[in-house]
Amino acid sequence: MPRHDLLPASRIIGYVESSRNCNFRCSFCAMTAEDRAFIAYDLDDIRRQIDALGYRQCVMFLDQNFFGGPRSYFAARMALLKELFEQGKFGGWAALVTADFFANADNLARARESGCIGFFSGVESFSRVQLTAFNKKQNLLQPQEEIIQSCLEAGLVFHYGLIFDLVEQRIDELLAETDFIVANPHITLPSFLGFAIPMLAHRLQEASVLRGAMVMTAAVFAIYPFAATPWMMAGCAMLLGLALGAVQPMIMSALHHLTPSHRHGEAIGFRSMAINLSSSVMPLGFGLAGTALGPAAVFWLMGAAVGAGSWAVAGLKRAFSAPAG
Repeated sequence: MPRHDLLPASRIIGYVESSRNCNFRCSFCAMTAEDRAFIAYDLDDIRRQIDALGYRQCVMFLDQNFFGGPRSYFAARMALLKELFEQGKFGGWAALVTADFFANADNLARARESGCIGFFSGVESFSRVQLTAFNKKQNLLQPQEEIIQSCLEAGLVFHYGLIFDLVEQRIDELLAETDFIVANPHITLPSFLGFAIPMLAHRLQEASVLRGAMVMTAAVFAIYPFAATPWMMAGCAMLLGLALGAVQPMIMSALHHLTPSHRHGEAIGFRSMAINLSSSVMPLGFGLAGTALGPAAVFWLMGAAVGAGSWAVAGLKRAFSAPAG
């Protein structure tokens, strides 16, 4: 079981898992590619996780689909959370649920009684045509705007995101969807906008995309010291974001593919450790290097390091083409 209680102490928010993976297969989701079965945790495990946290103002469930699994199991979780909420174990809780959760109005009442303060749900699109293309069949049960409104009327926060597919959708369709949202006073604005990348995912290998992103990043670092105006700096920042953003969705799926199944957690933990370590060490190191060598040298050294690393990616092509461990 994950030891979320080992995270830095905070009375504001704590993290718990009651299940893992998702029972749906949306076309854009990395979990669909991983094809992992939905797993529900034992109620005693959930109780132990919450008890280990101590009091938190909000318990955030990390489930990919909190409403997944048998409905009897969901009802049992609601009863457990209501019991713990009435005991003062936490101030409230929030979770990610799929749209089929809102098909039954009683689910909102149960959630509210058990201390729920809000949900995140993947709306993805208000177009039934696009939802069908995404294989988001659970979102076709009722109009999306009615889902949002029902949650808000129940006194619960509703967060959601949209996904735009620039390959399959026309610009006027995207604009019509954003206009619909802005003009509707009964729904909230999306928390984020995402872009599907089927053009990259289906036409290029992961190693090729990763190598291209690293070469582009190295090039941006090389020219950044010559950016003499704010507009030139903004252009470099945009190119850097494009390079890093294009490959980011593939990183987690690549980790799962390249590592043996029994070491996935170790790989993800090492990635998090490397990110946190670099966030602490690199600013100090770059500051010292910039003082000694000048700011331009820092950009060029970083660009050279990333560019050199891109050659090592070529060796990953064989690993990517091999069956997943």
